[in-house]
Amino acid sequence: MGVFGTGSFDNDDALDWARTLEESRGLKVLKRTLREVLDAGDGVLEAQIALQGMAAAEVVAGLNDSPADDLPEEIETWIEEQRGRSETDLSPLALEALERIQVKCELIDQLKKCGEYDVWIAVVKDLEQRLNGDDVSDPK
Repeated sequence: MGVFGTGSFDNDDALDWARTLEESRGLKVLKRTLREVLDAGDGVLEAQIALQGMAAAEVVAGLNDSPADDLPEEIETWIEEQRGRSETDLSPLALEALERIQVKCELIDQLKKCGEYDVWIAVVKDLEQRLNGDDVSDPK
């Protein structure tokens, strides 16, 4: 699988996906990736699809001016190039994909085995807050 960290871009699958995104224009790749997560149905979601879905959700947060602090430079550049090109808000789709990723997913089992699940779920919850437009710097 190639996971080497709990961040959204701390794995080979997300970085490979990012290269595909870099070569694209518009939101087609984002939509397709998030839909792939949801189209997996009720079965066990493959880790690769989950990791790519997390990366796509991070890009959506970035497009909504709530980027992670550790976005790869190439992703930051892609986001800047896309600004103003579309009025479509993919946050609801990204949130739905994140919800699916947290249920019946190979990635969860792998993270639990290596003791990184709690760290990863904190990353997911932070991303959900940013997608919801919550101010994560102001705990209430």
